[in-house]
Amino acid sequence: MRLQILGGLDLTSAAGEPAHDVTRQTRLMLACLALAGAKGLTRAELCALFWPDRPSAQARNSLRQGLAAIRKALSGDADDAEAMSLQSDLEAVRLSANPAAVDVHAFRHGLQQDNREGWIAAANAYRGELLAGVEVSDDVEQFLRSHRRGVNDQAQAVAERLSKADDVDNESLSAAQALAERLLQSVPASEEAHRALMRVHLRWGRTNAALRQFEQCKEALQRELQAEPDVETRRLFASSATTSAPAAALSPHSAARNSNKCVQR
Repeated sequence: MRLQILGGLDLTSAAGEPAHDVTRQTRLMLACLALAGAKGLTRAELCALFWPDRPSAQARNSLRQGLAAIRKALSGDADDAEAMSLQSDLEAVRLSANPAAVDVHAFRHGLQQDNREGWIAAANAYRGELLAGVEVSDDVEQFLRSHRRGVNDQAQAVAERLSKADDVDNESLSAAQALAERLLQSVPASEEAHRALMRVHLRWGRTNAALRQFEQCKEALQRELQAEPDVETRRLFASSATTSAPAAALSPHSAARNSNKCVQR
């Protein structure tokens, strides 16, 4: 099975077929366990998240049924090297999964590599804000809030790193552009995302597009935060305004040539 929680909530087979027999609550529980990582969540924490108004014994019984449903959904992955599996004891529950099976794991794995390849992998894994468009209870929302903020902050940092790296190439710029555009769908006033797009436009010789991006950034900051662009953004705007075409501008049509140079290095 494959679990997507960035940009929505979806559970599918490795072939991309939707898991029709898995309830929405089961998917949400999988999402929370995926975010909890190797530490997992205690049974008490899971009961408080999903059955806060039930007596303890009844909540724990509901939890057992929920975990049984998860195990049933994942049972077809037994022979898959990239499978997800549930590990539990009397106190805690953990979701074990290869990064390829859970998008947020793939995102975090890319960050841990802390290099160009890892940043591109993280950018590709980020398909949108955590559980975007998914309605959840107040208790689950409180659990998600810090994770959502953390993932967004990390994604913004990745967009900037990819766009400003000294050895930037077309693959990096394309990943930075796609990531920044997805970020702005959920965080319109993200200066990091706006700056990343400005740099991408400048690298590809699109000075006018970089200037328009600054104006969009300025408008979004004023509308969303009643704020002005910070010093770094204004400096980037100034360099855009005085540059007709960067000396080291890249062209999207030269991807193959730049990829070969990267390999030779």
